[in-house]
Amino acid sequence: MQQIIRVNMHSGIVSGLDLPGRYRDYGGRALTARILSEEVPPNSYPLGKNNKCVIATGLFAGTPFPCSNRCSVGAKSPLTGGIKESNVGGMAAFKLSRLNIRAVIIEEQADERQGLYILKLDATGGRLISADEYRGYTTYLLTSVLQQRFGKKIGLLMIGSAGELRLSAAGIASIDIHGNPCDYAGRGGMGAVLGSKHLKAVVIDDQDAQNISDYADREKFISISRAFTRKLKESKKDLHKFGTPIEIEMSNELGYLPTRNFSTGRFEGAARIGGETMRKHIEERGGPDGTACMPGCPIACK
Repeated sequence: MQQIIRVNMHSGIVSGLDLPGRYRDYGGRALTARILSEEVPPNSYPLGKNNKCVIATGLFAGTPFPCSNRCSVGAKSPLTGGIKESNVGGMAAFKLSRLNIRAVIIEEQADERQGLYILKLDATGGRLISADEYRGYTTYLLTSVLQQRFGKKIGLLMIGSAGELRLSAAGIASIDIHGNPCDYAGRGGMGAVLGSKHLKAVVIDDQDAQNISDYADREKFISISRAFTRKLKESKKDLHKFGTPIEIEMSNELGYLPTRNFSTGRFEGAARIGGETMRKHIEERGGPDGTACMPGCPIACK
């Protein structure tokens, strides 16, 4: 049975409960939005104690279905004042699913006297650990220190200095499949919300985890997953070769390439940042030929 983990930053209590039936068919941004709409007062201050930060996996996370291990982070946004979701790759969703966790709800907030914390999730449950010694650490420095402390195979979500300072545009970094904090939940100021809770990082350790996926027909599911994977590999070759920048020049021609805070939809320098140009630069510098942003993605457009 999958769980929802609740983390009360004021009391320090971390508790798990079975996923309520009403959330059974919800995952990703649908789940974060529903929880926020039910639990966060519309007039609450985005960086106050009544806001909540919800981290959720998709419905197929942890299964062989391709492209299903991205992670959703939702909260009332300090930028828009509305419910916002930011989507990120990396290892977090895969490892949460291995622990049978569908969502983590971070609520209330620690005060200045209580300090800064890390949330550690593993097969035994969850707990808050003091992180005052890591105050002001950048994401790369923090990654190195936490990997030394907890091991190289952890999943990790974290904020840097911008999040600690609660800057409205701060994001949340996620370590990628190579262990580098270069995937970002960059939209909506989710890092500022995490900083307002005094939570520096979420460490996800799936060692000794026993994920039990609830298949109605395991063989059929795996067969469909393999067929879908083959289709993606066949149909997304350009996306693999040129990455998401392949869409830049097309977006520019159609007039919806966000330019100058979207005051216009066309950018005169679009060709210089398009997929073919980026591919050329990467090849000249000896860069890799496509990397997946999460486990189980056959497109590898990064």
